[in-house]
Amino acid sequence: MDNALSAAIDPSSMLLSSHSDRINAVIGFRINLLKHLRIDLGAGYAVTGNQLCDVLVEDAAGRYYAVFGRYDNNTFHADFSADWLSERFCLSAKLRYANASAMRNGNNVLDPSALSANLCATYNIGQRVYFGLDLEGRSDRKGLLAGREVSVPGFVNLGLHGEYKVNRTISVWLKGGNLLGQGVYTSLLHIRRSPDFTVGLCVNL
Repeated sequence: MDNALSAAIDPSSMLLSSHSDRINAVIGFRINLLKHLRIDLGAGYAVTGNQLCDVLVEDAAGRYYAVFGRYDNNTFHADFSADWLSERFCLSAKLRYANASAMRNGNNVLDPSALSANLCATYNIGQRVYFGLDLEGRSDRKGLLAGREVSVPGFVNLGLHGEYKVNRTISVWLKGGNLLGQGVYTSLLHIRRSPDFTVGLCVNL
């Protein structure tokens, strides 16, 4: 029986085991510009054993569904990030390219998105009222299923956030996500298709 299908039937069989980083090499450098700007560039290669992955399984009726499975995986990644920090405005942008080998191993594992990007921008008025934009994007995920290439569409997750500091001790905040109503996921077993909102209270003691 396929390891992924076995895990779906009996989660305790292997999902509770841990992964191991056999090789994890990273190189990078940082550039500081214009007092407020920081740029990081990097690249790395990782060989991971027993990594938890999204796996597609076909049942007897020819229907596909997702389960968790553990497979060895080799990944090369290149990263770019830029941060701007000033008294009134802060911006953080990240971009990653990843090339994983799970698909080429012939398993039913879905590779991670080849391209992923995150952006967070926040402006404040008098360091009391804060509001900003959150943006997350992922490209399609690809894999092999019974010798056929399959893909899961990427997504764009647009969000907004705001905070009001009542005083030095108390602040209230609001965060909204997936305002475009796309299929946003970190795993295929948990997909959000509608906007979500969170309200919070922060107390500094």
